[in-house]
Amino acid sequence: MNERRTFIAMLERAGIGHGTRRDYHPDGESVQVEHPDEEGDGFHVTDWMFDAAGKLVSVEHYEGEVT
Repeated sequence: MNERRTFIAMLERAGIGHGTRRDYHPDGESVQVEHPDEEGDGFHVTDWMFDAAGKLVSVEHYEGEVT
């Protein structure tokens, strides 16, 4: 089992909602988790990026867009 599959299995076991996105540069897939901000009126996103082999290559944390 590669790092991406292991990470998704941990999220699912803990009951944490997540989404995935296909990435093309580098080729692979990202896993995103949204969580509320400290004020409770918005949210943040943590984005884990995995290469085509399923190895973690980068992590980003940013403020989500409120529509």
